[in-house]
Amino acid sequence: MTTTAIPKSVSDFLQRITDLCGTEHADWAENFNACFADTLTTTVKRHDDGTTFLLTGDIPAMWLRDSTAQLRPYLALAAKDDDIANLIAGLVRQQFRYITIDPYANAFNEEPNGASWDKDDQSDFSSPWLWERKYEVDSLCYPIQLAWMLYANTGNTGHFDAEFIAGVKKILDVFETEQHHERSPYFFIRDTDIPTESLSNNGKGSPVAYTGMTWSSMPRAARLPPQRRPLPLPLSGALEHVRRRGDGLSGTHLRR
Repeated sequence: MTTTAIPKSVSDFLQRITDLCGTEHADWAENFNACFADTLTTTVKRHDDGTTFLLTGDIPAMWLRDSTAQLRPYLALAAKDDDIANLIAGLVRQQFRYITIDPYANAFNEEPNGASWDKDDQSDFSSPWLWERKYEVDSLCYPIQLAWMLYANTGNTGHFDAEFIAGVKKILDVFETEQHHERSPYFFIRDTDIPTESLSNNGKGSPVAYTGMTWSSMPRAARLPPQRRPLPLPLSGALEHVRRRGDGLSGTHLRR
């Protein structure tokens, strides 16, 4: 079901924004409040198993990176509102469930219905959960960041479960594999005239030499070839979150 009710903590927050803006900037408050409430009223779907699915954009699928950005603003309220905290924890669980299905995919279906962005895309669409399979490092970094920020803001650790651990291990495996992209199984081909929407060289992308860095195919805003797209901050930040929390996860060590 899609969430339609605005939690009291959110209503109180919106009222505070209105009060701070006053009559002079009432239009600021109106625009902010409409945007802040929109995610909860139009995009959130809470499932009976406690997971949270978010519609991202104008398509019936969920992007790993975008869904993180959609709920991240609500972290400010999660410390004092268990329902908001559970909503975000449900998203983390859903994200890492998807990552265990395919860490190379960037967007997933709500159900295993085989729907996709483009039926003619060529990649390893081995699961009907996959909506799109553009491999992007930030699609894996953002869920780690959200999991850590939820813990940092609330002290909650319930989302650091076995599926989270399995997902993190898959992420680390991919990062290591893509240090030697020539050995990677990943490929992506789309019939398009837009060069940033497909990979050359039979879907493998431009040849790259080993540098110790991990390869990424298509960050959204990048205009450079894949091997020259810098992603140090989200990646290093995500790995630091894993390091700081990893050894305490159910006694399971995540150090490589």
